[in-house]
Amino acid sequence: MLTCGNVREVLYKCLLTPEEAEPITSLVDQLMADRPSEVNVLDSAMAYSMEQLQSLSDAGKTPFPLVAVQGVLNNFVFHRERLESHREAVYQLLEELPDNFRQSVGGGWSFLNMCVDRDGNHWAEHVNVEQLIVLGVGLDLMDFLPSQKHRNLWKAFPGGMPYLVFKDRLPVPEAQKPDESENLSVRADSI
Repeated sequence: MLTCGNVREVLYKCLLTPEEAEPITSLVDQLMADRPSEVNVLDSAMAYSMEQLQSLSDAGKTPFPLVAVQGVLNNFVFHRERLESHREAVYQLLEELPDNFRQSVGGGWSFLNMCVDRDGNHWAEHVNVEQLIVLGVGLDLMDFLPSQKHRNLWKAFPGGMPYLVFKDRLPVPEAQKPDESENLSVRADSI
């Protein structure tokens, strides 16, 4: 069942413990200090740090495997194995969202609409919605539209918030598959 308590419970099980976070926090601080001079806006600097932290983890240069996720407003760092162990629970929570979020049905919908479940019940506030999003993104079950690399386009959407898509397991009908020859600005304008 999709409730803010259920989302929070899974999130807390996947986040780093204070002991695990200490060396990672130092690493992020160092990445922020060593970032290239052209990466100077706070949002860009944090995105850069999250990307670098993920690269270091992928290269085995962190104490344990991590998943670094930039949310709508906050950044999260998960213990990869603990996050992966909750894949099915997160998938089941995402299945409770309205069909418009499903890749196979609606193709994505606004962050602003995600606080309501598929039955029209208000299940959480936007802070809890972001928690569900980062769990989904961290497991590659959900994605931002347009992607995080194009956050500057989010301001064109209602409330300046991104659209999100739940990568459900149902096949995407041919008519709904994006034409890869289109450029991003055309696709973003059509949403």
